[in-house]
Amino acid sequence: MTIEQVLQAGLEHHQAGRLAEAEAVYRRVLAIAPRQADALHLLGLLAHQAGRNETAAQLIDQAIGVRPHEALYWNNLGRVLRAMGQVGRSVDAHRRAVELNPGYLDAMLNLASSLVAAGRADQSVEWWRKALEMRGDMADAWRELGSTLRKLGQLDAAAGALSRATAMAPGDAAALVELGSVHHEQGRIERALECYRAACDLRPDWQLARSNYLYALQFSPEHDAGSILREHQAWARQCAAPLDPGPRNWPQSRDPDRRIRVGYVSANFKSHVVSVFFCPILANHDRNAFEIYCYSDTGDEDAVTLRLRGYPATWRQTRQLGDHELAELVREDRIDILVDLTQHTADGRLLTFARRSAPVQVSYLGYAGTTGLSTMDWRISDPNLDPPGREHHDSERLARLPECYWCYRPAPDMPEVGPPPACAGRPVVFGSLNSFAKVNARVIDAWGRILRRTGDARLEIFITGGEANNASVRRRIESEGLDPRRFSLVDRMKYKQYLEYCSRIDIALDPFPYNGGTTTLDALWMGLPVVTLEGDRPVARAGATLLRNVGLPELVARDVDEYVELACGLARDPDRLASLRRQMRDRMMRSPLMDSRRFVRNLEALYREMWREFCGHP
Repeated sequence: MTIEQVLQAGLEHHQAGRLAEAEAVYRRVLAIAPRQADALHLLGLLAHQAGRNETAAQLIDQAIGVRPHEALYWNNLGRVLRAMGQVGRSVDAHRRAVELNPGYLDAMLNLASSLVAAGRADQSVEWWRKALEMRGDMADAWRELGSTLRKLGQLDAAAGALSRATAMAPGDAAALVELGSVHHEQGRIERALECYRAACDLRPDWQLARSNYLYALQFSPEHDAGSILREHQAWARQCAAPLDPGPRNWPQSRDPDRRIRVGYVSANFKSHVVSVFFCPILANHDRNAFEIYCYSDTGDEDAVTLRLRGYPATWRQTRQLGDHELAELVREDRIDILVDLTQHTADGRLLTFARRSAPVQVSYLGYAGTTGLSTMDWRISDPNLDPPGREHHDSERLARLPECYWCYRPAPDMPEVGPPPACAGRPVVFGSLNSFAKVNARVIDAWGRILRRTGDARLEIFITGGEANNASVRRRIESEGLDPRRFSLVDRMKYKQYLEYCSRIDIALDPFPYNGGTTTLDALWMGLPVVTLEGDRPVARAGATLLRNVGLPELVARDVDEYVELACGLARDPDRLASLRRQMRDRMMRSPLMDSRRFVRNLEALYREMWREFCGHP
C-alpha cells in the first residue's frame, strides 16, 4: 500500500470513531515519513478531540511547517488555539486560512467566532455576513450574527437576524433566548416572555432561559405580584426542589454571639451596578464580629475588582466550578450566612443555594424580588419596598433594613451640578435615564399625557443604540401617541458622559412597574428631581424608598393621574427646579442613603438576628 492508501485507511477509522486504530495508522505513517504533513495534521486533530490541545497545536504547527499554504491546516490550528484560550492567535490562524482560500466558508465562520471571543465583535460582523452571502440557510450563523449585533447595540438588525434564525430552526432554544433578550431591551416585554417561554419548553432544564423568563416577569405590567410568585415557585418545584438535601447536621458552633462567617456570591464583582452598592458594605463590615468571604464568578475583572479585593476578605475564584462544587466549597469554608447578590439575573448561582450550602441563606441586592426557592431563608428589603402585609408574596421571609435597601457612594470624579436648563429660558426637558427594557405602553401613554400638557417640553429617552439602531422603537412610540418632534432616543454612553448629560435635563421620569435604582440615585446626585409611581411589587417601589429617604415623599405618585400631575407641576415651577438642583446633594449627604457606616451596622444587625434565630436564641 502507498502512504496515501494507508492514510485513507486511518481516516476511515477516524471518521468511524475508532480513534485508537486511527492513531496507530497515523503513527505508522510518521514512522516511515516523519514529515508527512497530512499524518501530522490528522494526528493533531486526534489530540484535539482527546483534549490534548498543546500536543495538537504542536503537531498541526509541524504540518504547517511542511505545507504552509494549506488553508485547512491553518483553520484547524485556529480551532485548537481558541480551545486553549489563545484567541488572538486563533484569529490570526483563521485569517490566514481565509487569505489562502477566500471562499473557505468554515474558516470564515471560525474567524467570526474567534473575533467575538477576542472582544472584537465589531470586526466579526463582516465575516458573519460574508459567510451568509455564500450560504444563507445557516440558522446557527444567523443566530450568532444576531447575538453579535445585540452586543454591539444594533438592536433592530439583531432582531432581524434572530428572527431569520428562529424561522429556519424553530427548535433552537438559544436563538429564542437571544431574540427574547432583544425584545426585552427594546421594551417589548410580552414578546420577550413568549420567546423565553418557548425556549423553556424546548429545554426545560436550561437555567438561563428560565431565569431570563422569571426576571422579565418583574418588568411586565400584565403580571401582578401574586402571579410572579407562582411562576417562581413553579420553577423552584421543577428545577430546585430535587437538589434540596433536606435537614443537615451543621458542624458550626451554635454560639449566637460568636464571630459570624458571611459569604457573598456574585458574578458582578466588577464595574456593575451590584458593586456600586456592595463596595460600601465590604468597606464597612466590622471584621471583629464578621469574617467575610467573597465567591467570585467574575470573568472580566477590572479596576473595581481590584478595589474590592483590597478590602479584608477571603476571595474564592469560582467561575470554573459547577453549582455542586461551589456548594461543597462553601460547606468546607463553614460559612454561616451565605448571601446571593444575583438572583435570576445573568450568571446566577441559585442552584447552589438550592443545595442548601449554608445554615442561613439570604437573597439581596441583585434586584428586589423573590427567588422562589424554599431553601432561601431570607430576602433583605426595607419598609417601603415591602410594607407590612406583603409577606405572602415571597418564598423567603422578609428581613427589613430600617431605612433603605441601598447605600449610595458616588464616584469620586462626578461632574458638578449646574442650573436646570429651564431656568435659562429654554423649554423643559424631561429624561428617562433607565434601561429601555422598563419602558412599556402604559409608561409611554403617561409620558405622552405629560408632553401634551407642558407646552414645548421635550423628552430624552435612553436606549442602547440610540436613534440609529431603533427605528422600530421610534415607530412604536409614535404609534402609541408621542409627537415625533417632542422626543429623542439617546444612545447609552460611558458613565461620566451619562452624568454630564444629566445637566441637559430638568426632570427625570421613573418608569413603571420596574423603577430605577442606580439611575435614580445618579439623577438625584446630579440635582434632578425624579417623579415616580409606587406600584404592586418591590421593584415598583424602588423610587418610593429612595425619594422618601431623601426627604421628597411629595414626588411619589399613587396612580398614573397623580404621576402626570406631579411631573407637570414641576415643569411649571422653574424656581422649585432651581432650588431642588441647589439643595439635592446636601439632602443626599444628610440622608440615610449615604451614611454607609450606619447602613452596614443595620445590615449586620439583621445578620446577627438571623444567626441568633438559627442558633435557637431569638
